[in-house]
Amino acid sequence: MYGIGEYTFAKYRVTWKQMGTKMSTVVLSSVKTDFGIKPIIPTETVAFFSVDNKNEAHYLCAILNSEIVNNFIKSFSAAGRGFGTPSVMQYLAIPQFKTSNKFHRQIAELSEEAHKRVKEGKPIDDIEKEINEKVKELWNIK
Repeated sequence: MYGIGEYTFAKYRVTWKQMGTKMSTVVLSSVKTDFGIKPIIPTETVAFFSVDNKNEAHYLCAILNSEIVNNFIKSFSAAGRGFGTPSVMQYLAIPQFKTSNKFHRQIAELSEEAHKRVKEGKPIDDIEKEINEKVKELWNIK
């Protein structure tokens, strides 16, 4: 692996695969192993944002997993090896997460609930729909 730095070991990493046909983002943190609690480190085939705040990580994850972001990235990023590279993020005007912003926290809570349900093997269609509506509202899209 190349380019390893302090950011690689941040408490939370909002991670997505760079080779695919759809944005599929997940929040990574740590996992309990036989050798103690260890951070999950993504490989070079994925991109990630490092953040120290769990709510901010889920806020970013929800936005990046939204239908509007996926469609936007599909509009100029070819499927396969070049899909979803970190450079596409420069075109997204994601408002900075603010803990004091109730709306931002609601978006984060939806992502956290989706992660919980996926872990339990439960469907998340209703949460995805709600996230899509919240992201449209965030960017004032009718």
